[in-house]
This record gives sequence, structure tokens and C-alpha cells, in this order.
Amino acid sequence: MNRNDHLRRNVPRRRQSIVLPKRRHHLSLALIFLILLIGLPLVWAQLFGNDDDAVPKGTVSVATLPEDQIPSPLDRNNSDLPDLLAATVPMGDNPTDSIVTTDALGNPTPSSPAASKPASPKSKTIRLPDPRPAPTPLDPSLTRSSEFGPIPAPNGAGVTPLETYRGADKTDLDSKPVSVIIGGLGINAPLTLRAIDELPPEITLSFAAHAPGLQGWINKARLAGHEVLLELPMESEAFDAQESGSDRTLRTAASVPDNRRNLHYLLSRAQGYAGVINYNGEAFLRRSDAVSPILTELKASGLGLFIDGAFDAPSLPALSQSLSLPYNTAFGIIDPAPDRALINQQLDTLIAEAKSGSGAVGVGFVYPQTLDAVKGWAATLSDNGLILVPATATLK
Repeated sequence: MNRNDHLRRNVPRRRQSIVLPKRRHHLSLALIFLILLIGLPLVWAQLFGNDDDAVPKGTVSVATLPEDQIPSPLDRNNSDLPDLLAATVPMGDNPTDSIVTTDALGNPTPSSPAASKPASPKSKTIRLPDPRPAPTPLDPSLTRSSEFGPIPAPNGAGVTPLETYRGADKTDLDSKPVSVIIGGLGINAPLTLRAIDELPPEITLSFAAHAPGLQGWINKARLAGHEVLLELPMESEAFDAQESGSDRTLRTAASVPDNRRNLHYLLSRAQGYAGVINYNGEAFLRRSDAVSPILTELKASGLGLFIDGAFDAPSLPALSQSLSLPYNTAFGIIDPAPDRALINQQLDTLIAEAKSGSGAVGVGFVYPQTLDAVKGWAATLSDNGLILVPATATLK
């Protein structure tokens, strides 16, 4: 035994690969078998079959039944059939008409088809709600010139913007009026759209004077039936000079010409509003020397004035009355915080205030919670003997 034989015996044997038949081979065999299975019977019939086997041969006759032997007495005109009801039911009467049946509740129901036929329905009249009247078009004659452009003013006939642009008053003599003003509009577009589209048209909408696209917002609100107010920023006790619109805020330290100039700028931002309402202002409105020239300008503009009632301004009623300026102080803020339970509580208090007096007005902000609460609250007013009216209907 040589060395190579020894190595050959110690090398592990490798497994031999098995060659399987190819899939194509199996498919070919199956196809040939299928052709033979179908073709052989056809070939056999062609070679050894007889064509005469497919031709029908012979006839079968079926006798018809004579007509007079049809076994149905109902088809015969036989006068000998007895009339079993001749002694009890007159000729021509339907015996089932006298049968009275009862329904599931024991009520008698007639059995005849004619009696049971439902009466023809009476015509119904469907009353559609009156179409919302189109807003009064903007009237250029209800303006006067300022260095910033047109601002509101009565026209030559003495007609004022308040009279022209106020909302329709649908006061019911049997119901006491109540009003709501929703403010802060024009800054947040989605919430502004919600207020315009979802709130009843009797809700008065108040727009921030520095809102972008202010005239477009006012036009849209008026088209939806709302009357509109313009918010005038006024100095608060915590006045922030960095707040948006603060450069046009009416301030106690400003001179009368400067405050008048800022007022004209604010009033020139748009047209179509019926009045104005304060935005903040507890510091400014408590100073009669600062506020008196502003009230004189508002009177000359033919507008109404609302104060939100969040604070006391004792001199305002007397000053407004002395100028014959249409004026009203609201009941207060209905949403001191965006909390639905708190807002509902304030709205209930507003209902009580409206029942005990006349012309109660609540002021809210365009919080989502406020919009939802006011919508639900407005639907309950008729049950409380109240009617929702535009805020200008409460002006004194």
C-alpha cells in the first residue's frame, strides 16, 4: 500500500448530487396525455361510428281530451248549482261587508276594501324660513374726510351710520330682549369664520381695529346678517406698549389732538359698523377729561358706544347723555376664562339680568368654548321668555 492509497481512504466521501427530471419534461408528458385523452374518442367515432344513429326514428301519438270532459264544474255554465246564501243575503250584496274585525288595540276595522282604503292625504303647506335680508350697501355719503381717509359721519339728511348699519330689531312684545357681543374678531381667521357662520345673526360681532383685511371681514359678517362694532383700544391699568395696536391706543397721557388723531385712524380702517366698543380702557375711561373729547368725536361720527362692563366708569353715562350719544354699558364679561362651565354660569346670570330689567347685554371673546356655549344658550331663550336682539337695540 502506497502513501496515495492511504490518503485516498482517509478523504471523506462526498455526497453525489441527484439530477431530478426537469419541470418542462413533466409538462410535455402531461400535455401529450391530455391530447390523447381527448383526441382518441374523436378519432374512434370518426373511423368506426354510424351517422344514422343520430337521426330520430318513429312517432308517438297522444290523444287529446274532449272539451266536454274537462273535470272542472267552475268552468261550466250550470244553472243547477245551488245558491247557499239566497235566503240570507239579498242579490247583489257582498256578505263580507257586514263583517267587523278589530285591530291589535281592539278598535273596529271594516273588512271591505273600499272601507279600509286610507283617506286621501290632505295637502300640507311647508313654510320655509324667510330669506335673510341683504345688508344695506355701504353708503359713501355716510362718511367725512380725515387725514387717513373716510371716517363715519351722518349724511346731509341727518341719517347716521348707526341707523343705517344696525341690525334688524325683531323685538317681541311678549318677550324681553337680551343681547350678546362677541369680540376679538379678525385676528384668528378660523375662529372668526366660526363666529360669522355658526352664531345666530342676532349676535353682534366686534372686530379688532388692527385686524388684517378688516373691511373684508366686516362685509362677510354683514352678509351673514350680523351687525358689526369696531373695537377701540384704550389704556388699561396694565398697559403694554409692546402689544399689537398699542401705538394707536387712546391714552390718558396723550394730548387731545393726538388722541383725536388716533381715533380717526382707527375709524378709517373700514366702514359698515354701527358703533364702537372699548378694548380694555379701565384707566382711560375713568378720566373724564381724557374721554370727553373722544365721546364728542363719536357723536359727530353718528355711531353708538358700548362699554363691556368689566369695570366701573361712573362718569360715562352722564357724559354720553349730555351729548345725546347712544350709549349702553354691558352686563359684563361672559367668559372671564375659556372654561365652558364658567361661561354657562355667566350666561345663566345674563338670563336672570335680562328677566329683571331691559336691554341686558353680555360681552364675550372669540374662544371656541364661548362660541359653543353661546350657540346652545341661544336655543333656550324662548323657553325663558326672552328674545335675542342685536346689541344696538339696547342703546339708550
